[in-house]
Amino acid sequence: MFDLGFIGFGNIAQALAKGLSSSNYNICAYDVLKSKSKTIRALNVACLSSNEEVVEKSKIIILCIKPSHFSQVLDNISSHVTNKKIIISVGAGVSLSFISKFLKDRKLVRIMPNLSSAFGNGFTAVAFNKFLLKKERSFIIKILDSFGKTMELKNESFFDKITALSGSGPAFFAFYLDSIIKYAIDSGFTRKQAVDIAYNTSGGALSYLQNSNLLPEKFIELVSSPKGTTEEGIKYLKSKGFKKIIMDCHKKSAKRSQSISLKNELLLRRKMK
Repeated sequence: MFDLGFIGFGNIAQALAKGLSSSNYNICAYDVLKSKSKTIRALNVACLSSNEEVVEKSKIIILCIKPSHFSQVLDNISSHVTNKKIIISVGAGVSLSFISKFLKDRKLVRIMPNLSSAFGNGFTAVAFNKFLLKKERSFIIKILDSFGKTMELKNESFFDKITALSGSGPAFFAFYLDSIIKYAIDSGFTRKQAVDIAYNTSGGALSYLQNSNLLPEKFIELVSSPKGTTEEGIKYLKSKGFKKIIMDCHKKSAKRSQSISLKNELLLRRKMK
């Protein structure tokens, strides 16, 4: 019997598996794409032959599949999920109530991790349904803490916002870094130098903020000198509505998460007619 089983082994499943690599958990996985079997084995994860086998042979099953595939996969595994199993969903916009339509009265968990989980410094939001015992919730959080910081959400409605913040947020941050790298290269630095400048500057700033407990606005004041270079750059960002752009970016992302959830609910109603 495996401690954990992955259904789907894309980027986020691989990140979680890497994050668990130093643990003593026995892990298995299955992905419909046969090409993923090599990746699964490379991470010291047992490669099984079907979704159903993963469910039957695992205590905790992590669904790392695309939202559009949930109905089919849940329908296929429903008869194999006993009340002793714990199902963890990583589907963006897929609610616990949606999953419960297929897995009635079963122990369900919803999480939103990010790719940084691979190196133990990720962020994971989690919500439980009412069927998990207190000790089971504690055990799940212990597993999630292997990936970094864990936050339990009492209200599942926050998942759309968490998806935009911690799920999609790293990509938005990477987009900013990519702009810095391009500017550095255009300024005459090599690509390696440009990457070093971007990564060390951003990493150093984050480290300072975390260790000093300074709020970002106070850090900006600390770095800025009257009529200096930082003040000039900040003034330009403000004139272009930089904060509003970032906030609108997250709002757009959260709205998409909501639309995915509504689409899934619509598909479910059609399927059950």
